[in-house]
Amino acid sequence: MSHRELYFIGIVLLAGIASVGFFWGRKKNLSLAREIGKITEEFLRPVGQNYIWIGGEIGYKASYVIKKSFAKKCRTMLTLLPRQSPFWIPISLLLARYDRFFMSYILEKNLSCEFYLRKKGTWGYDKERYGNSFKKEKVILNNATYILYKKGDCSKTHKKIVGLLKLNRSIKSCRLYNDGRKTIIEATVTPRTDTLEQFIKDFSEFCKSL
Repeated sequence: MSHRELYFIGIVLLAGIASVGFFWGRKKNLSLAREIGKITEEFLRPVGQNYIWIGGEIGYKASYVIKKSFAKKCRTMLTLLPRQSPFWIPISLLLARYDRFFMSYILEKNLSCEFYLRKKGTWGYDKERYGNSFKKEKVILNNATYILYKKGDCSKTHKKIVGLLKLNRSIKSCRLYNDGRKTIIEATVTPRTDTLEQFIKDFSEFCKSL
């Protein structure tokens, strides 16, 4: 068999892998997006919602109008690994990429405490972002280390954050800040469908208790 024939066979095999991987990955990501969207809506029971797809099969942004005692608006964003690109997946994993689910509530009140917490080893902001007005400390739970920046009276909030982390090991980051009018609380997790419903419930109860 000549080099030209081997080269042709190699191209055909790679094309086959790319095609199969594209359809499998696309189906997988769309299935995850629909399931995660369904889990979110079943808990929130929104009176209004709007979805914007990101790159077709990469994920979506969503905003919900809800009737909760502590919040009237909720926002989520789902970003998924590029499973439809089999040759890009190994690179994504080497770059520490992973599926992410962002959830935030716009609270119906202002809080004096502000904080940003992230799991050590994951991408996040640092002292340069927050400056000297924020106090930095480490929180060690479940054999994992978290970096916490906080400002204001966060004594009660700190205990509640620890309680939330104990219940949800998949949390990568959590942030509470003021936009000048209201307080926004947001968290990022690895969206496993078997634990996402519990996270949404626990995170919502945490926000309600603030």
